[in-house]
Amino acid sequence: DRAYGLKFTKLESQVTSGNISMKEFIRSLGKSRLYLQLFYEPYTISRVIELAFRHFLGRGLSSIEEFRDYFELMSRGGLPTLIDALVDSTEYSDYFGEETVPYLRGLGQEAQECRNWGAQLNLFKYSASVRKVPQFVTLFGNYRQPLPNHHSYGASNDPLETQFGALFPSKTRNPHPQPAPFGKDNHRLLISSSASNHNTSNSISPKEKMLKQDCLNGNGNLNVNLSYHSFGAIIQGVYRQVLGREPYSGQHLTVAETKLKNGEITVREFVRQLAKSPWFRSLYWDKLYITKA
Repeated sequence: DRAYGLKFTKLESQVTSGNISMKEFIRSLGKSRLYLQLFYEPYTISRVIELAFRHFLGRGLSSIEEFRDYFELMSRGGLPTLIDALVDSTEYSDYFGEETVPYLRGLGQEAQECRNWGAQLNLFKYSASVRKVPQFVTLFGNYRQPLPNHHSYGASNDPLETQFGALFPSKTRNPHPQPAPFGKDNHRLLISSSASNHNTSNSISPKEKMLKQDCLNGNGNLNVNLSYHSFGAIIQGVYRQVLGREPYSGQHLTVAETKLKNGEITVREFVRQLAKSPWFRSLYWDKLYITKA
């Protein structure tokens, strides 16, 4: 407020002297003329609700149903009714009580919902007030639309000129308005499953037969072509898929690898043992929320 040459002298004196609680101070700020000018008049009602959730509950909208409830409240009573509903909510009382200033409940504070992850992170940014287009409502609306008529690898921000795996049944659809992000952390798994590439030779060892049976999908087609992939490559692929990277020296599951190569266990059992290993627990269990893990 001081940056705009304004001071809430009366409100500040009341809260510092203990005449009103911090909760009532927050409520009065939300109903002030300054808040009205900054976060109500320049925006649509949908964006006003999203910003109000950020300011008074420290999070974004959870669902389209929640948005509809508060949109109806605001349509009936305006911004003051919305502020009262948020400040008087059970959620506000549970997290902030009477004397805690609302804070952003972001990463590290509690488990986050995956369905609004991107919009939530954008809402937590300092520049959130610059965005005037509703993000959560647009996101929830996209969830109700059919999947795009192209492969997810189709149009991307990939620097390569060749878009691997692209399938465009409809020539009239433009996939570029919402390209898929690709960067250094993205990997493609281009595994051949063509029937013409399968080795029909009968000279297959018993351990290869066991591995072959474990790699069959429901249609009887091979997900991994044993003619071109050694056991070392398969083990390396399991490490990359389950752990996200190749193991360092001393981190290999030597016993499990030996049993897999000897045909004593299947790839499924190897994956199971790797997921139960202390290495996996230290990366994806011990340090994370249960919901994230």
